[in-house]
Amino acid sequence: MENVVAEYLMRDDGKIDVINSGWKDGKAKVANGKAKLPDPDGNPALLRVSFFLFFYSDYRILYIDEDYSIALVGGSGDKYLWILSRTPAVTDSKLEPIIREARIRGYDTSKLIWVSQNMEE
Repeated sequence: MENVVAEYLMRDDGKIDVINSGWKDGKAKVANGKAKLPDPDGNPALLRVSFFLFFYSDYRILYIDEDYSIALVGGSGDKYLWILSRTPAVTDSKLEPIIREARIRGYDTSKLIWVSQNMEE
């Protein structure tokens, strides 16, 4: 996919709407999901996210930079890892500490897939 956007919108009931969108083969694609904070007071960095019925996966917020412009999110193991940014382009100086953190946590960063964010669609 290209030009991918992930939106997390807090709902009045305390749950979170998750909307992932992007382009694949020239066609717009959207995946709607939901998330919840199972322990907002004890572990606010853990989200349980579902895109299908009641099947939830753990998303762990592993790192957030000082100005909350970039975050590192991982699954319950070392297979899934995402870098989320508030902007489509990220400078090397912003990426370096987040990549370093991923490596420290045991992720193979050579397997990261860099999504094209050219925003020309």
